[in-house]
Amino acid sequence: MPAQKKTTLGLNQWIGSEYPKRIDFVEDNKIINDELLKRVEYTDAATEEKKGIAQIHSLDTVENQSNELQNIIANNLQSQVSDFIKKLNHDEILTVKSLVKYLSKLLKPATENKFGLIDFQTIKQVSPKPDLSPYMRWDKGYRNGNNSDYIIRANASDLWTPNFLNMYDMNGTYTGSFHTNGIRAYFKVPNRAGGGWCEIVDNHDMAARDTRMNNMDADRNNVRNLAQDAWNKANDAQLNRVANMRLAGYINAVIRGADQGNERVGYVVTGVNNFNADSVPDTIHMRCLQFQLGHGGWVTVWG
Repeated sequence: MPAQKKTTLGLNQWIGSEYPKRIDFVEDNKIINDELLKRVEYTDAATEEKKGIAQIHSLDTVENQSNELQNIIANNLQSQVSDFIKKLNHDEILTVKSLVKYLSKLLKPATENKFGLIDFQTIKQVSPKPDLSPYMRWDKGYRNGNNSDYIIRANASDLWTPNFLNMYDMNGTYTGSFHTNGIRAYFKVPNRAGGGWCEIVDNHDMAARDTRMNNMDADRNNVRNLAQDAWNKANDAQLNRVANMRLAGYINAVIRGADQGNERVGYVVTGVNNFNADSVPDTIHMRCLQFQLGHGGWVTVWG
């Protein structure tokens, strides 16, 4: 009778209490034959695209090919390396031992006359030290080809140049210059001030100019006020000055007694008449005192 337990292929696995029959062995043989027949399709030579049988790469072949590869690399023949790889047998299995044989030809320390592995520290030690300082040939100057030109230096925020900057457009045409002398800044362009230097006016110059203009305005106002005052005084003097004086009118006042004489405003005494020849005047002569002002009118003097 068939076994209760089977292998992955379906073969019988009997235990001690089971009794196999002849037919059971026949069935197992059939399974084995079928499996062998299915394996036949893989017995052809293997390729990169197809499963099959591959032979192991012999150490003699590895030795010969590794020597050839070593010579090719030593001669730096890159195209020949590609051809060499293409010609390798792809139907042979490269064992670890064979791989080590290949790598032993390549992965070894380099010497002065032979290629090989080298670390970065050694590269830094044996490599020539280039001059990495900025350099430009003196004959490569923008406008001048002499060896007295300088290289302009700059960083992210500063630029160092001499104190004369000459500028040109993309066609090489001169457009102007900028210059500082430690005190003032100047510029010049071809079509301004005959191409001569022009001084740059800054906010400090403008503040000084504004102060000067304010002072000039104040001085002008003062001069105008003084002139107006002088004109007013001159006009007043012209109109109200005393041009002429005169005694006008005539009064003969009688004096009756020593205590009877009265003051008459604007009049002056011009004479005394004592008709009875005693010591007491009898009459006095008076005239009014008048001034003629600049506007032409006569005015009597008032006390």
